[in-house]
Amino acid sequence: MWDSKKKKVFYKFFQRIFTQKLSNNFNQFEIYADKIGDAHFQSSLSDHIYKNSIQRDLFNPDRLYKLADDQSEEPLIQFADFIAGCLGKIYSTSHYDERSSSIFEKLSSRIFLEFFPYAKENYLGKEIDENDEENAAVTEIAIEVALNFLETSNGDVKEEDKEIIRFLLMIFRSNKNKVVSTNDLLTIAKRINPNYSEQQLRHRIGFLRDQGILIVSMEGEYGYKLPNKKSDLVRYYNRLLRSIVPMIKRIKNSNEIIKLKTLNGIDIIDSVDGYEMLRQFIDITNSNKKL
Repeated sequence: MWDSKKKKVFYKFFQRIFTQKLSNNFNQFEIYADKIGDAHFQSSLSDHIYKNSIQRDLFNPDRLYKLADDQSEEPLIQFADFIAGCLGKIYSTSHYDERSSSIFEKLSSRIFLEFFPYAKENYLGKEIDENDEENAAVTEIAIEVALNFLETSNGDVKEEDKEIIRFLLMIFRSNKNKVVSTNDLLTIAKRINPNYSEQQLRHRIGFLRDQGILIVSMEGEYGYKLPNKKSDLVRYYNRLLRSIVPMIKRIKNSNEIIKLKTLNGIDIIDSVDGYEMLRQFIDITNSNKKL
């Protein structure tokens, strides 16, 4: 059991992590958190959040964090408690409920989920110090490449592709941190092609990336955007690495099983032409057993 002091330390830590997430993605927000502890702790908590997470300034004045009573000051906190309880019946084994599948169906389109503590494999990029000059360069390049593509695109480009890029540019100019959902991009594409599917969208996003358009889908986010800072690209690369490295490990494991279970030790990767690069990738993963 945790004592009161440890609970308060954890509460400060959790609130800081939560509010930092919002600060990184929104310019304006109001957070109302349930009151906890005595007046001294509440005051120190608010000071801690404003100093370490929200950091209101002349450029971001519309950011509010307030501790409130769930009955007399902010009744919606009761509703948040109810939703949290419902999520607990899905994800917490101690509160698991047989109706969890039904609850999930009702809430899935409205929730964004991250598990804590965060699992960070050692092949992923670490957090970086933001550099305004470098971030400005990323922003300029992202816009320049997208605009040049619209002006010089050839017959392989569909009109839906152009509309998707135009929409991403419009959102980018109004809010550089906003991630555009898959559904929003589908709606844009369906204005031109009513039969446009999510599978087509994902395929065409891949095509646009192959053409050099910097469209990122970032670790911990759902949707797409043009990058406006180096950390957008780091999170995009991390998302790809979370797929690439496990795939290489699966190929390696499958190959090892075939070698062990066959009489002559068949090695698919060594015996088939064209797998030289794959062998190099496997050798890299072998060189660091923690991967």
